[in-house]
Amino acid sequence: MQYHYYLYGMRVTADLDFVQLDPVRLPEDDRDFGREKVRIRAMDEEEEAQFRKEHGDCVCGSFLGTEKGWLCNRTLAMSVERGQVIRYHIRKGGDPGAVRTYLLGFGIAMLSLQQGKLPIHCSALATPEGGAILIAGESGAGKSTLTAELLKRGYRFLADDMAVVDISGKEGVWVYPAFPYMKLCRDVVLRQGYPPEELLYIDEKKDKFLVPCTGVFQREKARLERFVFLGIRWKKEAEDKSGKIKAEKITGPDSMIVYKDNLFLRHLWKKQDPGMEIWQNCLKIAEQIPVFWIRRPAAGDSTAEVAAEVHALRNVVSA
Repeated sequence: MQYHYYLYGMRVTADLDFVQLDPVRLPEDDRDFGREKVRIRAMDEEEEAQFRKEHGDCVCGSFLGTEKGWLCNRTLAMSVERGQVIRYHIRKGGDPGAVRTYLLGFGIAMLSLQQGKLPIHCSALATPEGGAILIAGESGAGKSTLTAELLKRGYRFLADDMAVVDISGKEGVWVYPAFPYMKLCRDVVLRQGYPPEELLYIDEKKDKFLVPCTGVFQREKARLERFVFLGIRWKKEAEDKSGKIKAEKITGPDSMIVYKDNLFLRHLWKKQDPGMEIWQNCLKIAEQIPVFWIRRPAAGDSTAEVAAEVHALRNVVSA
């Protein structure tokens, strides 16, 4: 059976059902409408044998190529080619849920790079004014909490965990919608008033849930306006005595490094040089889209103050 989806501006046909994606009906004569066509399917016996021949009994490894990339671990073996096809083989004992997570995460990220796009580890929201904002951050800095707070203030949901950004056009930088769910830890779920028993539990290690955002999900791409990186101001910092948040604009080469360090696949590169094209794309987006660093006090709940500061940045961008 084949399933059809729209994901990150692409028309995806898969032989797996993805619970977090909205299926769409596509007639045989459906027109492309400018969307790139992507296929996700299991390897046949010949393809599986060829993968083993090329990579041996590799249990954990990866290669990010502009034409062909691959990844293997104890869950699956995956090949990504020409920005069009993702083939996979489920290892013996591989968890089907984890397989789907790898395909929608690493698989789509590798495929996006091959298309010349940038997959960034962040949340993406459409602003009330119609633009888009990316929100990344240190572990525990409050990215998910801030995202949930901004949705209550009139922002609309585009993507969680990974945003795909297109910098190829002449009319600005664009962010594509993913799917109408965000991943939240249990404490955020309870703080925001979501009933855990009505949510899909997805991660025993990090205690996370899939929270539906259908009512605030924007299905059209949005023009990117700013990138916000969240941090924590520890008590040992002298300037933290005020107990207030601190916001500053990152400029020069440092802004390009922020984009590079938040690419979704950065941990897979290790010693591999990802190629000059990716660095050039990071530089290109940094030249167009400003980066802001917002740090909150380590103690207390400053979500409302951070949300107000993030919203106020629209005046800095438009100035």
